[in-house]
Amino acid sequence: MLNYSFQELQWAFSCNVRGIECAPIREVAVDSRMVTDGAHLLFFALVGENHNAHDYVETLYRVHGVHCFVVSDYRAAYRSFSEATFFCVPDTRKALQQFASYHRQRFQIPVVGITGSNGKTVVKEWLSQVLATRWRVNHSPKSYNSQIGVPLSVLGLAPKDEVGVYEAGISQMNEMRNLEEIIRPTVGIFTNLGHAHQAGFPDMETKGREKMLLFARAKRLVVCRDQDLVYSLACQLQRESGVELVTWSVTGKEADWQITLSQKGEKDALPFSFRWKKEGDLCYNGVLPARDAATIENALHTLVTSVTLGVPIQEALKSVAALRSMPMRLERREGVNGQALINDSYSCDLESLEIALRFL
Repeated sequence: MLNYSFQELQWAFSCNVRGIECAPIREVAVDSRMVTDGAHLLFFALVGENHNAHDYVETLYRVHGVHCFVVSDYRAAYRSFSEATFFCVPDTRKALQQFASYHRQRFQIPVVGITGSNGKTVVKEWLSQVLATRWRVNHSPKSYNSQIGVPLSVLGLAPKDEVGVYEAGISQMNEMRNLEEIIRPTVGIFTNLGHAHQAGFPDMETKGREKMLLFARAKRLVVCRDQDLVYSLACQLQRESGVELVTWSVTGKEADWQITLSQKGEKDALPFSFRWKKEGDLCYNGVLPARDAATIENALHTLVTSVTLGVPIQEALKSVAALRSMPMRLERREGVNGQALINDSYSCDLESLEIALRFL
């Protein structure tokens, strides 16, 4: 819920207003089908390849009671909307992003930014669950990680929130700087680097560099030491920005967290132990919620980041052991005659298919 006064909106956009006061804005929308409380809503009329939200402004005004609009095309018909206020801007999508960036700067709380080729949404959901045992967490709904989804997510930050957790996805060059400006993470997670969305980049390293821009102003960055290219790019960022790297490894490479996976345990759980450089020779034991590679990686990113943010180790271990797969993401179901059925229908790329087949 937002609580901007009309005057704050006017200042944020630095544009001319028709001089009509409206009710306090508590919600932002870009989809006319999702409008509920029109009286307290600010609608951004986005223009896409196959749609133009300016076509729905009259319906929103007359049927749903929306009185506040951000438009790039001020049409003659709007002049008769006597109770409406219009913010006229050159680009409504850019205005949405700038408004979200302005909103983000009002908060001095830890904010986690997550990117990578796979696992962003799972890590975001799992980390939010673990952190919610101690703090009030605001996080991206569903997979809101795009140029539109990220600003909508960050605009959900409220004064009572204590931590923010947001994912960022890109499909081509020159997209991540926009998302970094909006999220401004203080702590980052780079899950992994694979072939998803590779068509928009000349090579894997270039894509990794573009994704790494999300952490340009972060204080700490969590990466898996076993991923050579990601670690190399993280070290370059460290030299450039001074970000503190928090590393973990399951292969014995030098890292802050040395993790040993057990070969024992039940089919739905994996015992493990680890030593944390900060704790010296002290050894901890825990259980991961599954044995497949994707779950191991996602769960360890979640564990390391939650402890980095201040969750006590034993408390974090207990929460991680209780994590379960998300709907439509490596979700285990029972098929006919007791056969295993894996529902991974949310994902739609060959790398995700490979992960699902290995999981099966």
